[in-house]
Amino acid sequence: MYKAFFPPTLSPNWSISDDDPDNKYIELLGYDGEYLIAISYEPDENKSKPYFLNFQQMKGAFLRFDYTSFEIDCWYPDPEAASMAALALMHMVKLHYPKFLPISHEMYIGLGPASQLEQIQRYFGGELKVSSVSGKDLVFKKVIYMPGEDDFFAHAGKIIREYVTHFKIAESDFIGGHLCNENSQKLGKLDYQGNILNESIYHQI
Repeated sequence: MYKAFFPPTLSPNWSISDDDPDNKYIELLGYDGEYLIAISYEPDENKSKPYFLNFQQMKGAFLRFDYTSFEIDCWYPDPEAASMAALALMHMVKLHYPKFLPISHEMYIGLGPASQLEQIQRYFGGELKVSSVSGKDLVFKKVIYMPGEDDFFAHAGKIIREYVTHFKIAESDFIGGHLCNENSQKLGKLDYQGNILNESIYHQI
């Protein structure tokens, strides 16, 4: 039923993975399974707008973009409106995809110079690695999500504050704050107080 409102050929990055007209459901996967778009019929949830548009990031432990900036509604009054919204959502993903952060399963936070590796290991413990940022070798600590924290970024900020306090690092001497994933790909940066400087992502999935 929804396919009747789709163009003859979808964007090359998207394909229909499930089509069940009897149950008024369709599912599309995009970008090699990185994203899912689905339309379902949910009259018990919303009588006036029973068609629900679902969008999910399927790969990675952290959101790669602020998807709410797409400003696309979830509920629609009829199949055509829901189908048009799904097509608009595909377009928004295509438009912003170059800005998305890389697929990531782990997060590391940069602290201080490689010369502090042994000191940082003794104080913090856990998994550390040394990686180069802007020509400087920095010690990175793996961020482990802790119950009670809002998300990985909040815990990374806590590590920064603990680091600068314990090692008595002046703000002018602070060279850390860089966030990267398990492949040393950039995820953003925190400032001296542990506040995030980029606004691309805030939450874990």
